[in-house]
Amino acid sequence: MRKPMKRYTFISEMKTIALVLVVVAHCMLFYGDNPFWPELAGFQSPAVISVYGVIDASVIASFVMCSGFLLADSCARRKKPLWQMALDRTKRLLIPYYLYGALWLVPLYTLFDIKAFGRDKGTGFGQGLLAMVLGQFSDHLWFLWMLVWITLFFVLTRALLDRRRVWLLLVLTLAFALIDQYLLAQFPYFKLSQIAPYLLCFWLGACLYLYDEALEKLPKWSFACIGLLCLALIICYDVYQDGLTAVGASVPFGLTWGVKLLGAVMMYGFFRFFAQTKASEKLLASRAWVYSERHSLNIYLVNCPFNYLYFRLLYPRIGQHVLLCIVTNILLTFVSIYLTVWLQDLCKGLFRRVFPGKKRTT
Repeated sequence: MRKPMKRYTFISEMKTIALVLVVVAHCMLFYGDNPFWPELAGFQSPAVISVYGVIDASVIASFVMCSGFLLADSCARRKKPLWQMALDRTKRLLIPYYLYGALWLVPLYTLFDIKAFGRDKGTGFGQGLLAMVLGQFSDHLWFLWMLVWITLFFVLTRALLDRRRVWLLLVLTLAFALIDQYLLAQFPYFKLSQIAPYLLCFWLGACLYLYDEALEKLPKWSFACIGLLCLALIICYDVYQDGLTAVGASVPFGLTWGVKLLGAVMMYGFFRFFAQTKASEKLLASRAWVYSERHSLNIYLVNCPFNYLYFRLLYPRIGQHVLLCIVTNILLTFVSIYLTVWLQDLCKGLFRRVFPGKKRTT
């Protein structure tokens, strides 16, 4: 018997806020120490690095966890063939990747000659397009390919999920993560090298769905406590990481995986708590939230290169005032994002008027 559809408010809120926080983090990275970020200020801000450490540990991890939760929900409600589910999920992720990659990412990065991972300064349009197609140059779109591989793995192991064999599924997940870590870490195409830290987050999301009814019975305050405990542990990890960096040592990858799990659990705890408050009801009823939730993926997909361009504009003028520069960049970036998304909707509406689809007959 199929499980009836249920709206999980905390999952909806978590996914939307996670993508919004990624945009905020992108505006902070100019004052950080991330070696993959192409443009940096002439100095670093320890405060920015600390705040970014918490965001980096939690936002993408929690989004992947939500994806695992929703995949498990979809498996419980709709018994699609494996090939159909794999095809649907792949299309849902890769069509936006190649559409935004070809029409947004490559043209704008070529026009403004923005250096990014997989794209050197001076790279032409054709070379940049080829690198995007192969998944070498993707900048913020990288997580779409990452989600494709992780989703395909869990679709293929759906039988274990359906039978609640979560521990056996955990063993297979760890095995796949270790294969990716040791054998695919240098593979340059289609972001196969980036999936290991997030496989366990997806597994966690599926498990949280399976045991959701039991978790619902916990008191509201317990979720806040879980979130605060995970936050404290992430801060301790950041201090430990700084100590290792100071002596030239690297963090063990297992610890990196663990802190991603902590970040996902932290967001789960906070949003599970928040979803049971009156503030959550008011938020969900607001027009701004409804619009942002409906367009959350589009908001993320167009956020770069606005942050790069505004940083180039702001840094020579107010770059020494770190907080002012970051906040101004965030505000300008979000104004530009929402304007772009609104224009996209306008163009879609005009296209549908000019080329109306065939009406369904009953």
